[in-house]
Amino acid sequence: MQFEDFDREVAAFQSRLRDLRAARRVTAEGDDENEALFLELETAAEELRVAHEELWVSDAEQADQAATEDQDRYVLRAAFRDLPLPVMLLYRDGRIRRVNQRCLNLLELSADYLSGRPLPALVELPQRSALRSQIAAVTRRRGTRTVTLTFVVRGRVRSVRALLGALHVPNDPKPVIAAVLIPTDDALADDPAGPSGEDAAAVLARTTAGLPALVRRLDLVTSVAQLLTSSHGDPDAAIARALGGLLCVEFADWIIVDLMRADGLVRAAVCGPEGATDREVLAAIQEAEPYEAALPAVVAQEGQSQLLIHLDDYSVLGEDRDGVPLAGRMRARSLLCLPIGGEAVLGTITAARTAGSSYFALADLAALEDVGGLLGGALRAERRFVRQHRSHLTLRDLLIPTSVTLEQLDVAWLYRPATSEEDPGSVVFDLYPSNSGGNILLAETATAGGHAATELVTLRQSARTLGLAQADPVGLLEDVTARLSALGGLRTPVLTSAAHVSSTATGAAVRLVSAGHHLSLHRRLDGRVQAVDGGGRALEGGAEAVLHFRDLDLVPGEALVMFTTSLYDVRARTGDTFGRSGALAQAVARAGSGSAQSIVDQIGAALATFDIDDGLPLDVLALCLRVPRDG
Repeated sequence: MQFEDFDREVAAFQSRLRDLRAARRVTAEGDDENEALFLELETAAEELRVAHEELWVSDAEQADQAATEDQDRYVLRAAFRDLPLPVMLLYRDGRIRRVNQRCLNLLELSADYLSGRPLPALVELPQRSALRSQIAAVTRRRGTRTVTLTFVVRGRVRSVRALLGALHVPNDPKPVIAAVLIPTDDALADDPAGPSGEDAAAVLARTTAGLPALVRRLDLVTSVAQLLTSSHGDPDAAIARALGGLLCVEFADWIIVDLMRADGLVRAAVCGPEGATDREVLAAIQEAEPYEAALPAVVAQEGQSQLLIHLDDYSVLGEDRDGVPLAGRMRARSLLCLPIGGEAVLGTITAARTAGSSYFALADLAALEDVGGLLGGALRAERRFVRQHRSHLTLRDLLIPTSVTLEQLDVAWLYRPATSEEDPGSVVFDLYPSNSGGNILLAETATAGGHAATELVTLRQSARTLGLAQADPVGLLEDVTARLSALGGLRTPVLTSAAHVSSTATGAAVRLVSAGHHLSLHRRLDGRVQAVDGGGRALEGGAEAVLHFRDLDLVPGEALVMFTTSLYDVRARTGDTFGRSGALAQAVARAGSGSAQSIVDQIGAALATFDIDDGLPLDVLALCLRVPRDG
């Protein structure tokens, strides 16, 4: 029964008792026993009245006490909320029960986010086990404890001294753990004005806070771009090592670069600190298999970057041979891992920072993604260059034979590629036997490149095929021109010389044909060097061949030197050319009656001492045919 109902019932009882007493007095009927009953009822009514008044007094006192307790509770809540120190209340298992406003300001997190979350999960991984032990000690009533904690707040570090103590709540056998966080930096500098009281300087500082990170990002990207530009022509591993060294200086304490190969990730570069212990760790990382490391393997497979601001698991980079996590040996506390390249992943870059450095943030991830894009472009360009270079070398091998011989003739040649060697050769040379002697083909283009080299190879194959049935070089070049015209013609002008050599009773007979070529040199038996005129028009398009031919007889001891126009036109710093200055003819004369090899050696020596301006712009070649003396 409620107190108000009891009050009404007592009042009604007293009213009925008065009515009965009044009725008895009116009738004057009754006996002593009835009188005794009335006396007992009146006594009970009086007791009820007294108890009723006492209840009213007690209820008022309890109401006053409850009001006082509620007021005290409000005061305590306000004191906890506005306490000038960061304080949080924990359950026995370390979960956060309540935090005050200063604690929220310190951690820059909301109360909803913190409520129910384990406090050890918010601090650095190496500190978690110690914090759990300290909380357990406090719950066992072992006094207060002090521990140093490091929180990670939006990529920034908050270092505090935490004072842990037990609060015993009445009627609750389980104590509440109070943690007072005392900042060791100026994170909670007194600011009475609060957020609404920011002055202009504070607003400016807050709005420009991202500028230093942006400047660092631009500086890093610029440095990487300069490095990759200067690394053109280096193999992938060399580029990776150079990039790792740069990033270790400007970005992180540890850098690991893994490149994708046919069989998976391969560790290409590892860079870290220079200490003796760190060198042992570096060697262990280099020996580890990248595919055993969960983080790089997942990033390479999914093509998505991973930012671990606060490292929770040391096993993400794999283990060394003794089973020790590599991330632990590196003392890593913050990790970044991202794919190299765009749609096709070429590898991964893993960056780690240790306790002496700040935590990675989203700005760092954006900067390293820029670096990954630049590295991917550089690797693709380098691999494309390698493929082109290999194809150029293949074409060059097709253009210049490795060895040729002709019966009863002494043959030698000199070949020098262009100085740059970036494009395949601009010269094709072939010498092969025919049914009545031997055929010679020497052709060149005025420019180098893959297209020109392809046309030279086509010209050579056509000449070799048709030359099996055509001994006359004039008819051979006419047939070659007709065949190439049927195929669409040559789009690049080709200066061509062809010759047929046959043995005679007195030596050798040579028919020399030229299509736009310069002269050749005839070293006579008496040592004189005589020019053999060239002429005609370069082979081009589908036009008919315009040829110039000359018949020449060589006696034993004499030699014929055929050479490319590019050799004749090699220019010195003075403006003289190798041919017009007489250096080429003088080199042939200096060889005397020597062998074909001695003649081309003299030409090579003269070319080496010729004061060339900027190296050889095109490939050059000289071919010597000599009729040996008997015996």
